Amino acid sequence: MDPTQFQYVVRNGKKLDFHEFSNEMASRTFNYPRLSESKFPQLQDSMHKIYKIMQGKPLDKLTDSMMINLQRVFKWKFSQATDWRTENMYQFCCSIMFEASFMTLYGRDPVADGRNVISEMREKFTKFDAKFPYLVINVPIALLGDTKSIREELIQYFMPHKMNVRRDLAEVIEARKDILENYDVLRDYDKAAHHFAFLWASVGNTIPATFWAMYYLVRHPEALASVRDEIDHLLQSTGQKRGPNYDIHITREQLDSLVLL
Repeated sequence: MDPTQFQYVVRNGKKLDFHEFSNEMASRTFNYPRLSESKFPQLQDSMHKIYKIMQGKPLDKLTDSMMINLQRVFKWKFSQATDWRTENMYQFCCSIMFEASFMTLYGRDPVADGRNVISEMREKFTKFDAKFPYLVINVPIALLGDTKSIREELIQYFMPHKMNVRRDLAEVIEARKDILENYDVLRDYDKAAHHFAFLWASVGNTIPATFWAMYYLVRHPEALASVRDEIDHLLQSTGQKRGPNYDIHITREQLDSLVLL
């Protein structure tokens, strides 16, 4: 946008309602009814109140879980490697962040092979995400190849009967699940579509941000050295060691103190 037009945006803030736009866009993109419909009283407000769970102490718990899952993913990948191998940087970031984020939010299935399921889901998610900008600008999904069938397959992962057997769901997911279950007028498909939309919101920006941060550090060795020194100093001050046989625990307050990172 032309910076000289910002004043018009400010003056017309009431007409340029982002919540109205996002509700309509999300409903169309992820194929579920709008939260603001009269047949879903208080649903939109209830969903917004949930975001308090992602602040304060609940956020500490979520941060700890993400830290644990990141290390699990890295250790598993290292255990499978027998030699150096080359991989596309963005695909590497996507693989790590998607799996760790999914496990942090949606826990695990006690029966299914979690890694294979997540790998299949990630491949489908990547294809859907590539078409997401077209869906946002209202390009009919029928014109976007197999995007519609991919969306249907992704939504199926979150059907209520599958969500009910998952273990270690994040508190925010449990809360969303409970709220959705209170609305009998919502189909099981609609509830699953809501969960898929939340997953996209969780990793849709996180993965690119991780890639660009890693890209910058690789391109600037002096920045990488400074970040490593900062982390090493924190680990030493908390009596922790860095290595494949050690688990690292960093609190949210400690993460906030890492100004370079």
